[in-house]
Amino acid sequence: MAIDKKLTIAIGALTLCIGKGGTERVATDLAHEMIRRGHTVFILCRDYHKPPPFTLDPRAQYIHLSRDFFRGSQKAIADVRTLLKCRGTDVFLSLQSESTHMLWALACMGTGIPFICSERSDPRFTEAVSWNRPGRHAVLAAADAVHELLPVHMETVPEQWRCKVRFIPNACPGTAARAESQAGLHKNPAILFLGRFIKGKRADALLRAFALLAPEFPGWTLSLVGVGPERGRLRRLAASLGVDARVTVRPSRENVAEDYAEASIYCLPSRVEGFPNTVVEAMAAGLPVVGIADCPAMTSLVHHGENGVLAPDATPESLADTLRPLMSSARVREAMGEKSLELCQRLYERRAVFDQWENFFREMAASKGHTVMDGYAAEPFASMARLSSAARREWLFRNFGQPMPYSIQWWKERAAWFWRNLLGKCRRIKN
Repeated sequence: MAIDKKLTIAIGALTLCIGKGGTERVATDLAHEMIRRGHTVFILCRDYHKPPPFTLDPRAQYIHLSRDFFRGSQKAIADVRTLLKCRGTDVFLSLQSESTHMLWALACMGTGIPFICSERSDPRFTEAVSWNRPGRHAVLAAADAVHELLPVHMETVPEQWRCKVRFIPNACPGTAARAESQAGLHKNPAILFLGRFIKGKRADALLRAFALLAPEFPGWTLSLVGVGPERGRLRRLAASLGVDARVTVRPSRENVAEDYAEASIYCLPSRVEGFPNTVVEAMAAGLPVVGIADCPAMTSLVHHGENGVLAPDATPESLADTLRPLMSSARVREAMGEKSLELCQRLYERRAVFDQWENFFREMAASKGHTVMDGYAAEPFASMARLSSAARREWLFRNFGQPMPYSIQWWKERAAWFWRNLLGKCRRIKN
């Protein structure tokens, strides 16, 4: 394929219109950059009856699909397949972390369009929580290429498919906030958490660690920035620990650079991350980063003792011991912040990252007409769209050994789980 050939790129991003998460930001940024380079890009997403929260380039197109497609409707899948062919699509990129990969792959079947499966979360989490191992492995087998965000995720890919894997990190944002944030290292001692308020992010562990450190560092504050179901509980916890006057729990600003500019340390104590964009944003702002060593993504991005530190254990005490040396020394924070900025510019520079994506798209487009899913198209029973509704659910959603989705036993177990969860929440609220 000619090096200057302009491509038509389709991006499948189910959640584009839901919120300002990492996947949505990557889909938007990637579309904008490929359009800027002269390619045609359209994004397929679920119709949530509202526009995307990120502003799209006027030349970008986003196509809302009905929920029938995401339920595996044969007709809806066939309609998307026709759409892809009519638009002359050269390559399809699926940005997901769960079973929707399978639907995008089926839409590409028989079209000759190369299919890239981009895994946006830690595959261990995908297999254990948001999907299952058999379904994920089916997609890895069907893909023409597999995109992983970090080399540490390679060990979750079966050996026979590792030849398909390509590593491309997320690109860093601009560094406009750096000057202000460096001033904050000295004048406004503050710890920042920026992310969703869900249990897996473990913002409560950071809050408890801050409460342990508060008497020792009376000038420091903690900002917990984000949205999510844990927000109310975090506010109550801050009050119960007696640090609510020094802790802020609020949504992020329109310009998140201002949040980094007011911080001296960025801390993300997550259990699971695919590629935490906020860590790279903090690095671009010249901040030292703190995390917990049981998160593979954090150990990949945070070079312990260089651009940040990692707590050895997922306890408030361990996290407090890890934060203490940084809070005690502006010199240490500044040195680590400088290293953060240097690493960010060297490893995650925007132009270099988007060059990798463009080369990747060209490489995959060269295989158009000779794809893995084209081979499946010749086997009638290999197509999920030709199977019964029950068999589709079996293939997509079932963890084998568990009740089949929507069976009587499945509904009983779901009801039992719902009531246990509800009663547990009621007890926590009462206490």
